[in-house]
Amino acid sequence: FFSSRRRHTRLQGDWSSDVCSSDLWVGGASYQLLHTLTLSGDMRWTRWDRMQMSIAQVTHSSVEGAAVDFGEDPVADGNPYAITMRNTVSSRVGLDLAIPPFTTRTPFGDIGVIVRGGFGYEPTPLVSQSTSSALLDADRVIFAVGAGLEHDDPFRKKEQRRARLDGWVQYHILASGTLDRPDPGTPTAGYPVDGAPLPIGGHLLAGGLQWSLEY
Repeated sequence: FFSSRRRHTRLQGDWSSDVCSSDLWVGGASYQLLHTLTLSGDMRWTRWDRMQMSIAQVTHSSVEGAAVDFGEDPVADGNPYAITMRNTVSSRVGLDLAIPPFTTRTPFGDIGVIVRGGFGYEPTPLVSQSTSSALLDADRVIFAVGAGLEHDDPFRKKEQRRARLDGWVQYHILASGTLDRPDPGTPTAGYPVDGAPLPIGGHLLAGGLQWSLEY
């Protein structure tokens, strides 16, 4: 709700914004061989077709005044959109290779190393959209590598506990494509000046570190 007053004229309006995340179901399995190699995989079903975009929209407005009459809904919604989403199934596979721990004569004790690798595929849920939006999404494949280091807590002398440091890197490859946008004739936000299609695709690089302590 918003309102303003000036010269006995009142502007009132209502707006709404719904945020609804998609449902996600995950199923997977893993198999360990010789206590060193672990193979794992999972499938993810995401229900995108009921997802509501987090976009505020004006649903009602009016102007009231003694000598002013703009009729019903004088304030136009500036965020129109029409987007169609579909449910998707994505998959991931990976492996962990645990290298036998080696003993050190340091406060870190036995040190263990784990090497990881993985692959994933995620289809885009975007089916279609109106000319009022420009969501640039595409199918992607994901390659991932990582490593973990495990050792004794050097600050704990009694009832020894283990500390872990894990790092990972992901490389995403997005399928190439274009989003056609006709020449609007006049400069319009979100439209190329020459009416050229918007390119879709590219590469993404992500990574992270995690430190944990076992009690």
